[in-house]
Amino acid sequence: QKVLVIGDSITQGYGPLFSSGSYFNVLQRLTGYNMLNQGIGGLRCEPASLTAVDGFEPDKIITFLGTNWYDAADIYDYENATIEFYKKLTELYPDKEILSISPIWRGDDGLDKKRFDWCIDIVKRELNRYDNIRFVDGFTLMPHVEECCCDKLHPNEYGCLLLAQSIYKEIKKFKF
Repeated sequence: QKVLVIGDSITQGYGPLFSSGSYFNVLQRLTGYNMLNQGIGGLRCEPASLTAVDGFEPDKIITFLGTNWYDAADIYDYENATIEFYKKLTELYPDKEILSISPIWRGDDGLDKKRFDWCIDIVKRELNRYDNIRFVDGFTLMPHVEECCCDKLHPNEYGCLLLAQSIYKEIKKFKF
């Protein structure tokens, strides 16, 4: 199976000391999938970030985005961008299975949990429009402790291992 993974710095591999310890690389080993990492630090759920990848036609797609919108000045920009992102993604890949993971726990001082939940609810509501997209609540994928992170947000090696194992369980659950 060929899988395109679209994400931000967490997917890119920021956090673990060695790239082999990133959740992406651990997940690739667990699944045996041929995965293409399109993680870009700071990437937001914006339609302009989506283009077809020349020479790589995925069988499935995983998106792992949203944390970079958490502190957006205008939360309605987040909502509109999310709607347009998934619309464009399904136009580019209309017949592909998509697994969409919402943001993981953040250990930020002063985290506005109500705002964070509102962002996740937007994604859930939008994804309900599509039969080919499965939602995974990223907030449940790893323990909510700083020991799993290198900087209160990005998972360290241990956090990445737990994250990859949890995503793998979701993949099996959805038969993805």
